[in-house]
Amino acid sequence: MPTISGTSNNDSLIGAEGTDSLFGGDGDVVVDLVANIGVVAHRAELRGASKVICFEPLSITYEALRKNLGQKSTAFQLAVCD
Repeated sequence: MPTISGTSNNDSLIGAEGTDSLFGGDGDVVVDLVANIGVVAHRAELRGASKVICFEPLSITYEALRKNLGQKSTAFQLAVCD
């Protein structure tokens, strides 16, 4: 899996203390509704998520997201709203 700029493979993000459960864990399915370039997807895979489903509507950001995805992640160029 590629390393995303601003993250590292040591599973740490600056300012994310106490938020580990937000990124899923072993076997979890994570849905990222505002995926941007894939930082949450990357973190979820590092923490053992079995699958990550990402949504990002903006074309330029979606292309960066696709390049950053790991093997367990899937991306859709769609916005999610109620």
